[in-house]
Amino acid sequence: MTAVKSTVGGGRARPQLDRNVILTVAMQIAASGAPITIRALGAKLGADPTALYRHFATRRDLVQAMFDRLLVEVNERTNARDPWRKRLGEAAQHYWDACERYPSVGAEGRTLITRGPGEIEGVEFFLQGFRDAGLDRTDAVRFYAVFSHYLTSVGATLASARLDAASDGEEPDGVWLGDVGIVDENRFPEVAASREQLASLRDRDIFQMGVGVILDAAEAASRH
Repeated sequence: MTAVKSTVGGGRARPQLDRNVILTVAMQIAASGAPITIRALGAKLGADPTALYRHFATRRDLVQAMFDRLLVEVNERTNARDPWRKRLGEAAQHYWDACERYPSVGAEGRTLITRGPGEIEGVEFFLQGFRDAGLDRTDAVRFYAVFSHYLTSVGATLASARLDAASDGEEPDGVWLGDVGIVDENRFPEVAASREQLASLRDRDIFQMGVGVILDAAEAASRH
């Protein structure tokens, strides 16, 4: 929907508020890494914050709608014609990328239920993927639940880390553990022997490993 322009007192034209206009600007704020507040959104739109409550009753309603739009973007970027494993893996990567683009939204995704088009389409996508893997309907639901919970939980952690780094004026380095330093080889033999491997771990690599483990389990379950 294209917003209708209006002028106030002969001033600069500004978009007339509707849900689409508000969500578009809210996603721009989220992409900047700034906190999502009704006051900041009103200032960006040049509108009194109270006007926004006619479209979103609470801030949580707004963030739920923003999260659903994030999911729509993830769905649109994924090729539904790919083999099941490839498309589920790519959807996971697109979700990771979306949490990086919109950290203020991704940080809250773990606790949000939208029941909007993005979420429902995503549920259908994952269920169909696990069904195509050969799982029966009950197991497809189970694996969808685990997979979805994994994505939103890791995404929230990633997004929160990006917000924390931004608040400190830093760039997130993506390091999982880093150099553990000198450790007592007698007390911690495995840590000492694995120092280099531990130092090389990166958040995105670990996320991909987790996705692979879940998809491996789905593949194995389909054979039984």
